[in-house]
Amino acid sequence: MQFGLHITAFQPSTGQAADLFPELRQRALWAETAGFQYLSFQDHLRQFSRSGAQEDPILEPWVTLAALAEATSTIQLLTLVSNVSYRSPALLAKMGATLDVISGGRLVLGIGAGGMRGEQEDYGFDLPSNAMLAERLHEALRIIKALWREPRVTYEGAFWQLRDAVVEPKPLHTPRVLIGGSGQHTLRVAAQEADLCDFNMIPSEAVTDKLTALHGHLREAGRDVGDVEVTSLQRLLLAPTREQAVGKLGGRTGYASLTGTPREIVVAIKAFQDAGVHTLFIMVPNNDQETLELFEREVMPAFVGG
Repeated sequence: MQFGLHITAFQPSTGQAADLFPELRQRALWAETAGFQYLSFQDHLRQFSRSGAQEDPILEPWVTLAALAEATSTIQLLTLVSNVSYRSPALLAKMGATLDVISGGRLVLGIGAGGMRGEQEDYGFDLPSNAMLAERLHEALRIIKALWREPRVTYEGAFWQLRDAVVEPKPLHTPRVLIGGSGQHTLRVAAQEADLCDFNMIPSEAVTDKLTALHGHLREAGRDVGDVEVTSLQRLLLAPTREQAVGKLGGRTGYASLTGTPREIVVAIKAFQDAGVHTLFIMVPNNDQETLELFEREVMPAFVGG
């Protein structure tokens, strides 16, 4: 099992905007030193409802990743995930190539079809049907990969048209593609285009059905079932007792994700591992320091080399 740190909370401890990035930089360096393989950020224009209030501070992820690429040296960098509605594929291809060059080849392209209706409508972006969103995602990936591979690209698609488009410099390596989402339309695109597929906030017992569907689409696409690495984004809250950990949920109802004592969470993570998940991305509400310390000290060692 590998781990990624997914940062959703940006409020600095001092409440001062000037301290936001320095604290974020320290968190990224801690993740790299602690042994996380990935560092990721959500791609929203305002704070996501599961992470805080809309008025809470949130940084644009691609600019932030570029700054952290200079501060870090080994951890892989991605958005989890970029909404294809917000940037054209040509722009994403340019941004991705730039970040890969800056980071020395550490980009993973995290991308998704979109679907946050309230946010997209409030900020002036269209939101078509789920099937059309998936078609648009598929077309965007074909364009991005072509721009990273070919000297010039001319493309006539249903959503975008390119004429002799050039992206230089190319990425230093061929970035892997992570597609976020577990709906049938998105899984079909992932089976054709992805290297990683993220099952977002589902319990371990639900992974099997999603994985079965993904494997079916992979076979239809002529790919091996092992060609796509399965990841899962989960909320993490740790405390010495289960009651203390649950108290950190702050009244949240529904799926509690990874909430409990370190021993309980080791068991829970092994269940994800047994279900076929290769990498867990963890997000820690309010950057709870006790959770981060307990995870590094008492949970991660159980999976070293796993």
